[in-house]
Amino acid sequence: MPIVYGQADQIPPGYGRVWLAGEPGSGKTLAASTFPQPFFLVMQNEDSMKALRGQPIRFGTITPTNGDVRSSLLAFVEQLITLGLRSEQELHANVGHTLVIDAFTHLQDLIINEVADMVLNSGSKKGKMDETKWGLLRSYWLNLRDQLWRLPMHLVVTSLVSAKEGKTLGQGTGAGLIASSCDCLGYCDTEPNGSRIIHFNKYGIYPARTRFGLQGMHPGPYSNMQLWSAISPFLGYR
Repeated sequence: MPIVYGQADQIPPGYGRVWLAGEPGSGKTLAASTFPQPFFLVMQNEDSMKALRGQPIRFGTITPTNGDVRSSLLAFVEQLITLGLRSEQELHANVGHTLVIDAFTHLQDLIINEVADMVLNSGSKKGKMDETKWGLLRSYWLNLRDQLWRLPMHLVVTSLVSAKEGKTLGQGTGAGLIASSCDCLGYCDTEPNGSRIIHFNKYGIYPARTRFGLQGMHPGPYSNMQLWSAISPFLGYR
């Protein structure tokens, strides 16, 4: 196998992948909106876009009317990949520079319910998860992660979780598989004075962290409106 040599200080600016978790109203959506040209992919009946009312931000709504959100989501991501392979400039002009999935928690619940309703064999029961269905679900999350990582865009994913109440990322779930591959895991919180902040070090039992610690990124906390300015230098944007 031939070896291709390179030099780290000549790597061009790259795309960041960030996972933001926190309770409702903790500033996740506003933090995600600080990334360049965000396009929000939101669930039907998800009220998060109200936080961005009045801003020139594009969004698309996942409407689970056809009963197959899994295929629809993958098809959407694959369309973005195809467009980006043809022209990244065209992708950024027509869609955006950042894909925001807001909120992943609702999406995950819907997809788990879809898989649970499948009847795969004689021992499979509609509405019940079994070993085969969990395996199918895990393969789906892995495939989705791999496709999202092919996107020539920044990626921000938000999820609902509470480090204070003992809730964190589940092992083997979509949240656990995708979040663990991100550059940064942030925990969003609200201070007593109402300020919204993001932690990039372990907070409660939540495994917040940043991959850029050795490069000098401070773990915070940061104001949620400082998210892009905190991360961008470590992606090569000066």
